[in-house]
Amino acid sequence: MRVLFCTAEIHPFSRVGGLAEFSNMLPSIVNTSVDEVAIITPFYRQVKKNIAEIVPVEGLNQLEIYLGGESFKVGFYKSVLPESSIPVYFVECDTFFGRDGIYSNPNDKSGFADNHRRFGLFQKAIIAFIESKVFVPDIIHLNDHHTSLVPAIIKSREDELKDIKTVLTVHNAAYQMEVEESFAYDLGISDKLFEPQGPYQRHGFINFLRAGVLFADKVVAVSPTYAEEIKNDGGNLSHGLGNILNNKGDNFSGILNGIDDKAWDPKSDDLIAATFGQKSLAKKLTNKEELLARNGLDYSNLEVPTIGMITQLTDNKGFDLLTPVFDKLFTFDLHLVMLGTGDPKYHKLLESVKMRFPHKFGLNLTYSNRIAHQILAGSDFFLIPSRYEPCGQQQMQAMRYGTIPIVRATGGLADSVINVSEDFSDGSGFTYENYDSTQMLKAVWRAISSYKDKKSFKKIVLRAMKQDFSWQVTADKYLEIYKSLIN
Repeated sequence: MRVLFCTAEIHPFSRVGGLAEFSNMLPSIVNTSVDEVAIITPFYRQVKKNIAEIVPVEGLNQLEIYLGGESFKVGFYKSVLPESSIPVYFVECDTFFGRDGIYSNPNDKSGFADNHRRFGLFQKAIIAFIESKVFVPDIIHLNDHHTSLVPAIIKSREDELKDIKTVLTVHNAAYQMEVEESFAYDLGISDKLFEPQGPYQRHGFINFLRAGVLFADKVVAVSPTYAEEIKNDGGNLSHGLGNILNNKGDNFSGILNGIDDKAWDPKSDDLIAATFGQKSLAKKLTNKEELLARNGLDYSNLEVPTIGMITQLTDNKGFDLLTPVFDKLFTFDLHLVMLGTGDPKYHKLLESVKMRFPHKFGLNLTYSNRIAHQILAGSDFFLIPSRYEPCGQQQMQAMRYGTIPIVRATGGLADSVINVSEDFSDGSGFTYENYDSTQMLKAVWRAISSYKDKKSFKKIVLRAMKQDFSWQVTADKYLEIYKSLIN
């Protein structure tokens, strides 16, 4: 079995969000169980700055690819994914990828107006690459709207490409990419797909992600609960994809993403004050003391529970829940340490909260990997009050560090955090169902109440630390899907 993994970003070469880690970790694990894996991704300017060893692919360094009536010179380069033997093929086209930023201008954060053309060309380049016979896959694994037109392009053809199977992972249904339907002709999508149930149902527009869902052989969401949410929510989370996801039947499912259990391991983490494990939990207190001290908080009494947050400061991450109840939250006996950036209105709000509660609230309006590790290692609890969360990784990372999640039961949060029972004898975190400030505060109160029962709380911590969220678990489930397509 040969798998071609297509992605808009991949760690360590290019990164904006969780897709980059997914695109590194999943192929790395899958590669141990199949004949061959290859990865293809755009050759962004930042890749050129950071990559050490890369060579042109012979015979594919000046390929001409047409997008509508325009011709573009495209080159293909090859490197290797670090710590593996997996080849990574980079699509070079300076017109589209030779600029700073992956999806948006780094100066003003505005998305590139020609993103549909940029990733349209990338998808035509994927087809050209397969036609070159450098790597002919049995399965093409696609990710989000940046690559989701590939199944429609393949099904428009009458050659051997039509026999290649496709798997599409939906990382976030909110991002779909919709443009005028005439763009489909530029990509070589056949008239035979212009039917009522085809991708052109939206009044003269083509929707990239919708087309992928329609024509991919298998579609996978990044957690089982998120899969159920986006096919049954009436359109709020699926953004109009619910019906066609339902129509996929058994060809649509959810698989929970994993985490890099080497990068997030309290036993070997060199970014924290003291390493620790399940048998040396006392050393976690050293990290708590360090975290509080660095944030100007009182560390003389480590019996006071500390809640950590690493987050984007946006409504969807729960800040419209937190805003009206900060005063109430700080009547509880706790410390809160937060790391993140986002909406300027929340920057201003949190600065005012910090002024009112300087001895209870540690605020870091930035992003720092080092501080993120320190918060996970030094906190007792980790708060994620998201409106929705397709998968989420921080709750899983927190549990690795014995830091107990307090989360709204949505998407991957619901799949990874087992609610602690009333007698504290079962469960790995504290969950609440409704997107509601009162329910969130009740969950926080339950959590800090459990902290007072040291014996029971230690058992909760140990249960959380024993959870297996490795990428191997995720990869095994994807392998089952691959095998179902070619057997």
